[in-house]
Amino acid sequence: MRIGNGRGSRRALAMIGIIALATSISAVASTLGSLRLPDPGGSFVTGKIDAILTDDARPEPATADGDDRRRVRVVAWYPAEAGTGRPAEYVSDLGGIAGALVASGELGEFEVAGLSMVSDPARADGTMATTEDQYPIIVFSPGNATNVEFYGALAEELASHGFVVIGIDHPYQVAAVDLDGDVAIYGGDPPLAEAEDFVQARIDERVADIGFVLDRLERDAAGLEALAGHLDLARIGVMGHSNGGIAAAQACADARVDACVNLDGQLAGGPLSSRAELVAPTKPFMFVTKEVELHPDLATLFEQGGRGFYRVIIPAASHDHFADGPMFVPRLLPIPGTAEHVIAMARGFTLAFFDSELRGASASAFETVNAPTDVQVFVYPLVAAERRVLD
Repeated sequence: MRIGNGRGSRRALAMIGIIALATSISAVASTLGSLRLPDPGGSFVTGKIDAILTDDARPEPATADGDDRRRVRVVAWYPAEAGTGRPAEYVSDLGGIAGALVASGELGEFEVAGLSMVSDPARADGTMATTEDQYPIIVFSPGNATNVEFYGALAEELASHGFVVIGIDHPYQVAAVDLDGDVAIYGGDPPLAEAEDFVQARIDERVADIGFVLDRLERDAAGLEALAGHLDLARIGVMGHSNGGIAAAQACADARVDACVNLDGQLAGGPLSSRAELVAPTKPFMFVTKEVELHPDLATLFEQGGRGFYRVIIPAASHDHFADGPMFVPRLLPIPGTAEHVIAMARGFTLAFFDSELRGASASAFETVNAPTDVQVFVYPLVAAERRVLD
């Protein structure tokens, strides 16, 4: 047997090391490159501002003394003039809530550190664009334990097309929110035996928060001075993800709301309610989901909802894909994946829906939404002439 001198093995190991180094560099470069919100597709630059609002009519149930009033943080994304403002942070005041985000149990230290590296194309405190006298409004409620700024991709797309998006950080229901020095941390999940009542109460609280924000928009532009005089209070939509999606469906009962969107939220009442009583919104409604099947009772309600009811099915999606987070997961190659595809479709379909229902645009825009992966769109009522299936 011939015993080699080891040079071939060393060369092989060196080559493996070079490949591993190149792969690591590629992975790091592509990961850092992915830590950026996708550019909005509209003609407007997106401005971003926030405010803390106090509801003097409601106590804060999560605090021990019961004397505190309910406060919420609102984040607004809006059409802005190019060249105004300054580069926006992805999460405003991240330094003030970083420890609380970790303490919430929803994010790890490395994830929170990564948030500071996310590049955001929005402009903080940008000057409101005056291309239109007033802009339609979309109020957004995030998923459970998820800060509203983690939906920047959706919000900025809508704002770039001339909508004002008002996101709500619901204290003790999102991971962490700074309320002028008091940091409210996610209140945690309930015992299984109490889950149904607990979740219903949380969604009722969200609906009340939405109503309060609508009150403040009417009164003083929700404390957001840059928006004063530019809000069209006759054109209001509500949208949400998960628990926020159920809250959006229930908020459709508010006479001020003209249309609502639920992104993959389902509870006892399916996508319509946190309770088992199946009552469909009387306003235009769109359900965007990964779920292919629809219970027959729900199918009947969607059919009865008639014109303005839509169901968009993205089979490749997971529940988390409707937020920004999955786009920031480390990857080997800098190419779009499922996360980017789902966000692109969520952006496209929500824009088509609100353009149709708040601006009177043709619903045929649903047929032109870019669909990089399989999607089905059902337009109700499901008569042959009105059913659209996009593959």
